Amino acid sequence: MKSFFTIFDKLFEEITGPIKSMFNVWIKDATISGILLVICAIIAFVWSNIGHISYEQFWEYHFEIGIAGFSLNEPIHFWINDFLMAIFFFLIGLEIKRNILEGELKDWRKASLPVYAALGGMIVPAILFYMLNKDSNAANGWGIPMATDIAFSIAVLALLRTRAPISLKLFLSVFAIVDDIGAVIVIAIFYTDTINLVQIIVSGLLLITMLTASIKLHVKSAWFFGTMAALVWLSVLTSGIHTSIAGVLIAMTIPLNMRVDKSTFTTNVQNILDSFKKDSLSDNTSDSDILSEEQNEHLKRLKTAASNITSPLIQLEHNLLPIVSFIIIPLFAISNAGVYLGHNLSENIFNNVSIGIILGLVVGKQIGIFGCVWIAVRLGLASLPPNIRWIHIYGVSWLGGIGFTMSLFIIGLALTDEQSIVQAKIGVVIASIIAGLGGYLILRLTAINKEPILESTKSIDRQNS
Repeated sequence: MKSFFTIFDKLFEEITGPIKSMFNVWIKDATISGILLVICAIIAFVWSNIGHISYEQFWEYHFEIGIAGFSLNEPIHFWINDFLMAIFFFLIGLEIKRNILEGELKDWRKASLPVYAALGGMIVPAILFYMLNKDSNAANGWGIPMATDIAFSIAVLALLRTRAPISLKLFLSVFAIVDDIGAVIVIAIFYTDTINLVQIIVSGLLLITMLTASIKLHVKSAWFFGTMAALVWLSVLTSGIHTSIAGVLIAMTIPLNMRVDKSTFTTNVQNILDSFKKDSLSDNTSDSDILSEEQNEHLKRLKTAASNITSPLIQLEHNLLPIVSFIIIPLFAISNAGVYLGHNLSENIFNNVSIGIILGLVVGKQIGIFGCVWIAVRLGLASLPPNIRWIHIYGVSWLGGIGFTMSLFIIGLALTDEQSIVQAKIGVVIASIIAGLGGYLILRLTAINKEPILESTKSIDRQNS
């Protein structure tokens, strides 16, 4: 007689299976995460203007996390910007490491063009903003228009679906990753006020311990790395360096590849499959869809065997992506995108801070990205990828001006004056909308002139249907 729990597990899987499949499709579709981000930004904007006081008070509500003898009593805003966003930067760190070791950044010939684009897209906007604000207290905000929101920009490109060449999506992805590297460096060097040398040394020793455990001792314990990561985060928090850097540094200690005895693994898997087959032959049940307890145990062993040789970095990246995309970034948007317009709307828009950001993200990104790519190609330092024309590069240079998440994050580090913060947020929102719409329309209208890759894609779709 079959166990009640085995039957229940089967029934539960049949009910939740379609839901899981749908959720997995959503996760893989950048458009969904981008739309969710827009919805959260709208919620924040409406909430902050309808109930300005309640909006501010809610995010400043304190709650305590810790154990006896040590705890942190901080506002919700802190837990989102300094803790959850450290996880966001941890995911960015994983993506950076994977791309450098095995991805597009490994081959300089392929990566050089988006690298030049990213450098130009960071330098020119920063210069434009600084020139407008060099004599004000907001001069330190030059890093705000440097950033590109990887989630938003790729989501807008995803709206074009097969109309955008695959090589263009790859170009934008690598460009955005290099831009993230630049943002991390800028935050680490220029947006750190006071340094606690002792805590920095402690952080370094903890990171070295994690590297040693990972590379030399081949430690795979999630509890070990989780505990060590928490200690690194706490030491960086008290060092004066922003905790976003802790997320990236911790990611660098996670191994990409593992030593695998392929012969032993193959033998182990074969033994499990043989046992599963043996139990299947001896199973007298008439319902072949229901697995026995022994067969379920074999499947668990098979899953464990596969998990033990899976790259920890890739596994973590896969597991964190839905958490970051559907929980952390939306929370960050709701808590940071709220801008109270008040009675000084024109004053908050037409000022050097907001105009500097709008010029930087919209105009500066175009000049920097397109200009550096053009110079690199003309000098023979790089070449345009297959199926990409200059109008595609120009369209992506607009999308590079979507600075939403990273720009809002840097605002909190760069500016202290409340009015400047409001003006900067307005500038980021306006610039991101203009850049997103402009980039989409340019690439959408460009797609009317059909490319060979688009024709082949449609041909494949017809064959599949």
